[in-house]
Amino acid sequence: MSNEWAVKTLTELLYSVNEDVDPIDRVLAGCLGCVRRVLENVMEAERDIFCGVGPSQRDSARRDYRNGYYERDFASCFGVLEKLRVPRTRSGKFRSSLFGRFERRQRKVNELIRSLFLCGLSQRSVADVLGPFLGIEPSASTVSAIAKSLDSEIERFKRRGLDDDFDYLILDGIALSVKISPYAVGKCVLVAMGIRGDGSKELLGFRVEHSESEACWERLLNDLYTRGLEGQNLKLVISDGGAGLLKAMSYVYPDVPHQRCWVHKIRNVFSKLKRCQRKECLRGLRDVWQASNRREAERAYQAWEAEWIQTAPEAVECVKQDLDELLVFLSFPTEHWQLIRTTNHLERCFREFRRRLRPIGCQKNTASCERMLYALCTRLNLRWKKKRICQPTVFTQVA
Repeated sequence: MSNEWAVKTLTELLYSVNEDVDPIDRVLAGCLGCVRRVLENVMEAERDIFCGVGPSQRDSARRDYRNGYYERDFASCFGVLEKLRVPRTRSGKFRSSLFGRFERRQRKVNELIRSLFLCGLSQRSVADVLGPFLGIEPSASTVSAIAKSLDSEIERFKRRGLDDDFDYLILDGIALSVKISPYAVGKCVLVAMGIRGDGSKELLGFRVEHSESEACWERLLNDLYTRGLEGQNLKLVISDGGAGLLKAMSYVYPDVPHQRCWVHKIRNVFSKLKRCQRKECLRGLRDVWQASNRREAERAYQAWEAEWIQTAPEAVECVKQDLDELLVFLSFPTEHWQLIRTTNHLERCFREFRRRLRPIGCQKNTASCERMLYALCTRLNLRWKKKRICQPTVFTQVA
C-alpha cells in the first residue's frame, strides 16, 4: 500500500498544473516536505522519551512537561527547511539529538562549505555556488568561521606518529606573503615528503617559518624525528643546496647521504650563463645526469667541463663543487632515479598550493595558511594511498 501511495504522490507532483516549474524541482520540493515531516516526528518522539510519558498521559514517571514549539530555519543537504517546528519543554532542558543548540546547518553542509573554500573558491564565491543548489548563501564571516573548525584536525595531523619505513626524504620550501598588521610579511613554508622503497609517497609535515635558516629546518627535522622518523631505514635525503638545511640535516640525520636536486642546480647554472650560451651548455650538461652509470656520468662531466671552462668558468665551478652530491642517485636502483634525483615530486605539491593561493593573494594570517596546507596534504595523501592500494608498484626494494 505504501508503494502505491508513493507512486501516486510522485505522479501528482510531476503533472501538477504549474508547467513553468521544472518537474524535478517539483519532486524535490515534495521530498523536502517528507524530510520535514520525518524530522518533526523524530523530534516529537524524542520529547516523549525525555518527558517519560506520551501526550495527554498521566504517570508518576513524568520528568517534564511539554511546552509547545518554536520555529527554526535549518539548512540541510536537501535544501532549506523553513520554519521547522522544534519541540520544547517547560524546563527548557530538552535538546534534540538531530542538531545542536543554535545550529542552523546540517554538519554535512558545513563540510561542503569548508571543502568548497579549501578547493579554491573565495569566501564570497561559496555563496554564489551554494545558492542555486541548496538555497543558502553563507556570508564570508560564516565561511571563515567554518574553516576555523580545521584547527583541531591540524593539531592532530602535526602530532600524529610516523612509521620509520621511509627510504627517501625530500625537503624543500616555498615562499608566500602573510599579512601581519599592518603589513604583508614574507614567510617560508618548509615541507617534508617521505618515499618508501616501493615508490609510495606521503607528505609528513610542514612548518610556517620566517626563513630557511638552520634553526627553522632543525625544528622541522626534530619534529619528524620525535614523531617516529628516526632514520633507521632512511637511505637518502633529497633537497636543494640551502646552507641552513644542510647544517640542520647533518645534526639530525648525520649518517644519511644527501642528493642535491638537479633542477635547482640547473637553475643556478642557467643564471651564470650568457643568453647565447644557455641552450648549448645545458644540452651538454644533460648528458651528465642522464648517464646510465657513475663512470659515464663522470666522463660526460669531464667532456662538458673541457668545453666550457674557458667561456663559462662560473657555471663550470657551480657544478664542480657539488658534483659528488649530484651523482649520489646513481648508486640506487635504476627505476628509482627519476624519483630521487630532483625535488620535483614536492614541487608539484607546491604548484597545487600556489594555484589555491592565487585567488586570495596575501594570506590573512598564519593560521589561514596552515589550513590551506593541511587541506592540500590530506587530499594528496589520500589520493596517493588509494593509488597505492589499487595500483601497487613493482619498485625494487633498496638493499
